[in-house]
Amino acid sequence: MAGTTRDKGNGGVEFVYEDNRRVTTTDIETGVASVGDDRAEALRMLADALDTHTYVRFPGIALERR
Repeated sequence: MAGTTRDKGNGGVEFVYEDNRRVTTTDIETGVASVGDDRAEALRMLADALDTHTYVRFPGIALERR
C-alpha cells in the first residue's frame, strides 16, 4: 500500500512512497510531479521538471529560482 507525506519544510512538496519502492514527488503549488528510485532522486527529477515547466510557461525569459 502506498503512503503519502507532505514535507512543509521543503517548500510544499508531497511524497508518495509506492509499493514498488519508487517515490513520486509533487510540487503542491504548481502540480508538477516526478518520480525516482529514492527520495533524493525524486527531488532531483522534480527540480528538472519544474525548470522545464517554467521554461514552457515563459520561453526565452531567464527567471530566478525562489
